Amino acid sequence: MNIHNEHEKILGILGGVGTLATAFFVTKLAKRTDARTDQEHVTYICLNHAKVPDRTAWLIGESKEDPRPVIADGLRFLQEAGADVIAIPCNTSHCFFDDLQSRVEVPVINMAESAVRRITGNDPDARAVGILATTGTVTTGLYQGIAAAQGLEAIIPDEADQALLMKIIYDDVKSGNEADADTAGFLAVADRLLARGADALIVACTELSVLCDLNYGLFGGRKLVDAMDVLVEESIIKSGKKLKIAP
Repeated sequence: MNIHNEHEKILGILGGVGTLATAFFVTKLAKRTDARTDQEHVTYICLNHAKVPDRTAWLIGESKEDPRPVIADGLRFLQEAGADVIAIPCNTSHCFFDDLQSRVEVPVINMAESAVRRITGNDPDARAVGILATTGTVTTGLYQGIAAAQGLEAIIPDEADQALLMKIIYDDVKSGNEADADTAGFLAVADRLLARGADALIVACTELSVLCDLNYGLFGGRKLVDAMDVLVEESIIKSGKKLKIAP
């Protein structure tokens, strides 16, 4: 089956990390594409690779199951299926981005770098960014390093606030209880990062992106850059489609 044409590229989506976040990603992909017909939408191949071992558990030494070979197998599957560019809607997987990119020939969109660039693009005077992420992402210093390279200080939650974020991510959203998630607790963590000097915040976990999407109206004037939203926009543009201007 030939799904290519000269005007667009086929997007590969390595999903399942996690599954609900993947569902939100593809929904956002459709909503943010400036399309009036089916034919104007992004053509994509989505692999919901639910067997990928937990990324944070491996990164912090709580699991011996290395997720990298499993993710790489998924990337190769997408490449062989015809993907021209690949998106991974999982921030923690980007902790080993260079290793994963080296295993396939097609470009993988760097979600983390794109999100930090959005901070400086929105506010050239920004000096510090707060990071809302999994413990795995925070421990590796993924966003801290990217922020430093762009002249930004990264402010991370204290131990108690990080534990609260992990509870929200794993016990609420990943467990399918997102409707009962501790939104007030999440907002309190965000506000404490702002009080410590963050000019803006990066929602750097796709489960937290789900929470933000479900409770969009609650976030008021907080300057949030959602890494999932940035990945959606990059995916549309790199697929050769038009991006709908956000209201």
